[in-house]
Amino acid sequence: MDHSPTWEPPARQQTRDAPRAEPWAGGPGAPEAVRLAPGLWVGGAPGGRGGASLRAGVLQRMQQVQGNRAVRRFVQRCGATPCDCPAEQQHAEPAPQAAAPPDLAPVTHHSPESTAAGFGGPVNLRGRTDASFSATHAAANIALRPASGCTDCADDDPCVRAAGPMTSTYVASTTVTLPAVTDFPDLNECEQRVVQNAITGTLAPHEQRHVRAFNQYSGTTQQAASVTGCRSGIQAAFDTEVQRLGDIQDAARQQSVRNASAQLDPFTFNIDFSKCPDSSSSGSGGD
Repeated sequence: MDHSPTWEPPARQQTRDAPRAEPWAGGPGAPEAVRLAPGLWVGGAPGGRGGASLRAGVLQRMQQVQGNRAVRRFVQRCGATPCDCPAEQQHAEPAPQAAAPPDLAPVTHHSPESTAAGFGGPVNLRGRTDASFSATHAAANIALRPASGCTDCADDDPCVRAAGPMTSTYVASTTVTLPAVTDFPDLNECEQRVVQNAITGTLAPHEQRHVRAFNQYSGTTQQAASVTGCRSGIQAAFDTEVQRLGDIQDAARQQSVRNASAQLDPFTFNIDFSKCPDSSSSGSGGD
C-alpha cells in the first residue's frame, strides 16, 4: 500500500468571498431610521455617496409599503437634521442667527408757533382776524439698512441709512374781533341800527374770508425722510433731518396762507346814515 502523502488544495479564505454584514443593512449598527423601517434601504450606504437620492428612495419606498402616515411620522422624528447624521449633531441646537439692527426711535418735532392778522375796517369800523399756526412732524416707522458712502465711520460703527415716512400735521387757530355799537356812544338809535347792520352784514362776512384763507394752513401731509451716516450718530442725524424738512414745509405753508389773506385787502365800504333823521354822522368801514 502506498503511504505517500497526498496533496489537497488549501481551503479558500472566507474573508474574501463570504458576504459581509453591513452595519447599515438592518443589523445592530443600523441607524434608527433603518431600524424603524427595516428592509427599505436599497443599494448604497446611507452615509456614502448618493445618500441624498437614497433618502428620497427610502421615503418613496416607505410611502408605498407603510403609507403616508408612516412617512409623516418618520420626517417629523428626523426634523430638519438628516437622520444619518451623528447623534450629537441631530440633537445640537441650531446656530443663532444674527439679529437685525433695531429700528430708530420715533421722532417728533414741533415747528415754532406763529401769528398773523387780517384787518377789516369817524364812525370807522375796523375788523381784525388773528391766526396762530402750529405744526408737528413725526416719523414712527424708521428702518435701518446697510449703506455706503460714509467716509469717517470706525470699523465697529458701520455706515447705515435711516429712512421712513414723515407725517406733518398743521393746525391754524383763528380769532375774529369785530367792533360793537357801544363803541360809538354818540350815535342815536337809528344810527346805531345802521352801524349794527354794517358790522353784521358787511364787515363780519369779510373777516370770515380771512378765516377761510388762514384755515388753508390746516391739514396733514406725508413725505419721505432719509439720512445716511455712522450707526452711532444716525438717531441724532435723523432727528435733525425731520426738523429741517418740517420747518421748510411749515414756512412755505404759512407764507402761502398769509399771502392769501393779504390779497383780501384793502377792503373799504361806506356807512350810509342818510335815512336817519337829524343825523350829522358819517362813517366808513373796512380793513
